[in-house]
Amino acid sequence: RLDQKSRDFLGQCAVQGLEFSRNVASDIWALRGGMAGDAAALLTELEKRRFIEPVSADRVRYSFAQELMQNACYDRMLRRDRRELHKSVADALITGAGSAQGVSPEILATHYENSEQWISAAQQNVRAGDRAAGLFANADALARYARALSALAEADGEDREQRTIAFDASRGAALVCLRIGDYAALKDHAGKMSAAAVNVAAEVEAIRLRAQAHMHGGDLEASERLLKEATARMPPADDSMGSASTAGRLAYDYADVCYRLGRNADAAAFIARCRALCDGEASEMIRLDILEGRLAHVEGRFEAATELYERAHHAAERAGSVSEEALTSNCMGNAARDSGRYAEAEAHFQRALEVWSRVGMTEAIAGAHNNLANLAISRGDRHRASHHYREALNAFEKIGHSAGRSIALMNLAILAIESGDAPTAVRKAEKACALLEASGNRMLLGLARVIRGEALLESSRLSDAELLLDGVLKDYSETSHPLALAGAHRGLGRIRFAEQRHQCAIDNLSRALNLFDKLKRVQESGRTQVHLAAARGALGDEREARRLLADARRKFNDIGATQDLERCEALLAALPPEAAP
Repeated sequence: RLDQKSRDFLGQCAVQGLEFSRNVASDIWALRGGMAGDAAALLTELEKRRFIEPVSADRVRYSFAQELMQNACYDRMLRRDRRELHKSVADALITGAGSAQGVSPEILATHYENSEQWISAAQQNVRAGDRAAGLFANADALARYARALSALAEADGEDREQRTIAFDASRGAALVCLRIGDYAALKDHAGKMSAAAVNVAAEVEAIRLRAQAHMHGGDLEASERLLKEATARMPPADDSMGSASTAGRLAYDYADVCYRLGRNADAAAFIARCRALCDGEASEMIRLDILEGRLAHVEGRFEAATELYERAHHAAERAGSVSEEALTSNCMGNAARDSGRYAEAEAHFQRALEVWSRVGMTEAIAGAHNNLANLAISRGDRHRASHHYREALNAFEKIGHSAGRSIALMNLAILAIESGDAPTAVRKAEKACALLEASGNRMLLGLARVIRGEALLESSRLSDAELLLDGVLKDYSETSHPLALAGAHRGLGRIRFAEQRHQCAIDNLSRALNLFDKLKRVQESGRTQVHLAAARGALGDEREARRLLADARRKFNDIGATQDLERCEALLAALPPEAAP
């Protein structure tokens, strides 16, 4: 049976947890009036009697022999004593480490919560949340930020320090929600940021994150309105409120929205502004290189895009940033795919999907599934393509991402066209167009209209398809959206071929081929050559038809596009035998 002194000492040790520090136990014992030499003697006796056991060979740390013993020792103390001891343990840990930064924030948060030191508890929970977020432990991070806000709710009053902590907790939670695609929760946390903001730069950051929620949710017009509001309220970049970094993030987001709206010149201007504001900061430069690469890609400046993607990828590798390495790997996969290097593209996409699945980035996961499906359909593997497209659609629907849902629907429409299911293709494409018209995403809408035109063409609704594709030519230019123009010209060429207007068909198909070649879209170039060969053959130019088909066959062979290759071979076989020289 233990004497009172031993029970008191064990109770004080139990406050530290199942494991405890010898030094902290000794300091607390002395702080509460114990004799200086008693702690060492008590530890020796309690170890001898097997109530505790050393965890390390130097006996710096001990553990209770049984968890039930630790719980019993803790529970027998008065609540007031436990509260005082928890504060003393926290103070001793910080003193021993030299600062709070040297102590686990999870441990300090527990001691401050149990000692009802609510502001300190909130601070340490924010630290713990930030650490969990940095490790992509998203659920743990959100739980810690919630505990921080709950601790502040217990504190008396509401001074500037408390509002700053509340802002940091809400911003941390907002950024995690942005990562995992919970855009409704992101808006809620951004609202809490606005309520807690202590300066104009903080208010602007809250508005910016609300704009992010709308942008990723597909409502680009609402996002731009909020970004305009944030820009109007932005204080000078040289003040002491952290506004320079906020201004940089704001410029980046504005560039992203302009890119998605098809306003490429505006996007480029904001990218330049952001580069000036971020002052060479590594992670920002990576993001800017990727965005500028995407802008170059859509404008057909393929070599510039590839160079930017590769520069960003190497920078991410040097920085050891897993998430940014995944993003750049995905971009390099897009570049490899468009060059017809499908095996290389698949390796990049699989790597990105693996990383994003591990860190829980739902929107990015869905995008990787889309990319893998595109590769599968290019190779004629419809079953695998359907699997990845549906995985993408499910992920986008889960997070309410209208642009992502539209992309998945567009791809399912393409798959239906490839499978000969024209009615399904029309339905999917029409649904995608409706979503994109509501969101204002002109870049994606241009592609969706082309796919819808192709679906109508496959349904033999030639006049409807022609009206739609003529509209694409009127609404876009070769500078703003060359890919949409290429698709529209090819669709119109096919319509005119079906109407036996062969020379008109050749004119449209030649323009399409020229654009696809400029964009280095190898497979689309080959497919256009097949249609152009059919038109040339119909006008009796069989020699040119054979040349086009031979070049298309080489392209399909190089990229492993078996289904396209079969179509090409069938058309070659249908041509009359070449006359002997």
